[in-house]
Amino acid sequence: QKSFGANHVLRGVDLDVAAGKSLVVIGGSGSGKSVLLKSILGLVKPDRGSIKIDGRNVARQSAGDKKFVAAQTGMLFQGAALFDSLPVWENVAFGLRPRRVPQNEVESRVNRRLEMLGLEEMADRYPHQLSGGQQQRVGIARALVNDPIVLLADEPTGNLDSKSADVVIRVIRGLAAQGKTLLLVTHVSSLTSRVDRTVIISDGEIIDPIVAGTLPSLDHPQMLQATHDLQRRSYEPGEIIISRGDPVNHFYMIESGIVEILDNESMAVAELGPNDFFGEIELTGDEAALATVRAGETAVEAGLLSRRQFFTIMEESPATVALL
Repeated sequence: QKSFGANHVLRGVDLDVAAGKSLVVIGGSGSGKSVLLKSILGLVKPDRGSIKIDGRNVARQSAGDKKFVAAQTGMLFQGAALFDSLPVWENVAFGLRPRRVPQNEVESRVNRRLEMLGLEEMADRYPHQLSGGQQQRVGIARALVNDPIVLLADEPTGNLDSKSADVVIRVIRGLAAQGKTLLLVTHVSSLTSRVDRTVIISDGEIIDPIVAGTLPSLDHPQMLQATHDLQRRSYEPGEIIISRGDPVNHFYMIESGIVEILDNESMAVAELGPNDFFGEIELTGDEAALATVRAGETAVEAGLLSRRQFFTIMEESPATVALL
């Protein structure tokens, strides 16, 4: 958690990114995504909670913690944030200078990163002589020159055309394949199909993935309200969720597992999976279940919204009405 006076910027954010995986955090201006990055980097100290990198809690921000974070994380800034007065080679080497790395080691690391990113022929050029995509690749090389285990990126494609952005994202994805852990923050959704996982942050809170996956037509504040209202339920394999003819008082959203729709003879005639939903027909109709619904051969995790919450969404989001 993090507050600046009465302004609660982060509220119980809970994220876990495994080694070699990539995560995008999407959020609008003021959602808290930049403060989240700064907290991980040690530029902002959280009021409560822990920040663990490779198992070490660095939220205390001791001198040892800051040194550890600097060694284990690389930061890719929006627009690359290169030094205009330095050529590409020196921009990449910049992060090694304060650490007093021997010159031969500096040369080896910088040249290796430039070669990896196809920038070796641009080593003597200055940032103004490069395209936006080339500048961002230089920024990646600089972020990786210390060989960190975690790469953080703030709007990595924000100022790029689609072709340059595609090149940068391919490079970033390749880093995950090499075992790097990636956390990217952005306000656009174009990166979501290119990473392992996406979460949405709104007003300093993480949107429940059941809501985000099932009701993508909601805007972020509406998703956050649905997150607050959500009831999570687990159903054992074969467990009846709704019996035919019974009242239906909730809207059901499936997070994991398979749900079976049964006919009058208890035969499965249809299946629903993750991000599917049911109950909306009864809620908007005669309220009695049209069929029996049960969990399939594996456990089902679901999120439920009450009748009142469901109709609030229907009233506030015409796009969701069309979706349902």
